[in-house]
Amino acid sequence: MQNLVVSPNCADLFQPTVEIRQFPDGENYVRVTGLENAKGKVYVLHRCFPKQDRSLIQLYLIVSVLRKCKGVKEIAAIVPYLPYSRQDKIFLDGEPISAHETLSLIKCAGCTELITFDCHFLKKSGEFEIDGLKVRNLTMGNELKQYFEHALKLKNGVFVSPDKGASYLSSEGYAMEKQRGEYGKCPKTAYRAIARLEANFEANGKTAVIIDDMIAGGSTMLKAVDVLREKGVESVYAAAIHGLLLSGADTKLLERGVKEIVCSDTIKSAYSRVSIKKQIEKIINP
Repeated sequence: MQNLVVSPNCADLFQPTVEIRQFPDGENYVRVTGLENAKGKVYVLHRCFPKQDRSLIQLYLIVSVLRKCKGVKEIAAIVPYLPYSRQDKIFLDGEPISAHETLSLIKCAGCTELITFDCHFLKKSGEFEIDGLKVRNLTMGNELKQYFEHALKLKNGVFVSPDKGASYLSSEGYAMEKQRGEYGKCPKTAYRAIARLEANFEANGKTAVIIDDMIAGGSTMLKAVDVLREKGVESVYAAAIHGLLLSGADTKLLERGVKEIVCSDTIKSAYSRVSIKKQIEKIINP
């Protein structure tokens, strides 16, 4: 695709057109190939997880090359999982709004548009303008639901979001009531424990699919599993758009009795069952 620039960390989706290596001191070397074909609106596909800081710098360098191409009129970054999206407000004095600062940097690099999937702070799909940057937030919620309904032929099942913020992923399902506590006292980790999680609906004897925008450390999903067990569900599946799966979260979920973990490939993992590729193709060739 002539108007698509592909990072090597997206080689599972499309043929890469960018070379990325590291210098001995750890800094990034970037080279974009096929610049003679770069014209009009160009899309840059680049994953920014794991190693978010390094990956964001790589994105800025790729965009800087395209910005200097005479034939390029617009640059749209396709970042499947947007890092730093979990803080969109200030909780304590002295904190930055990391989500907005990340968008500002993407805009300053030369992008006119950011395309991402199930951005944590937006909590719904659609088009937005944030700090002068057009943001298109796509969703993989339907693809996850279809996986369970068709691939697993799920019967007598209910889709459950662990809080109202993720309820848009399954509009016909149920949403739990979640309340987080204050920041923990660990000086090295920014974390707010779950103070309360309740399921005010009937689920006895059913198969439950807990669907969230991400599984990071797994605490929310684990708590949701316990709550649903108390409600008498027969079996539980864990589904998320973004499978960060930090600190052995997948092992903890499986040991807790989760039958299967299902994620998309916004982040590559052993649990990626549904792909963003078709949606990207529709964007580039509408």
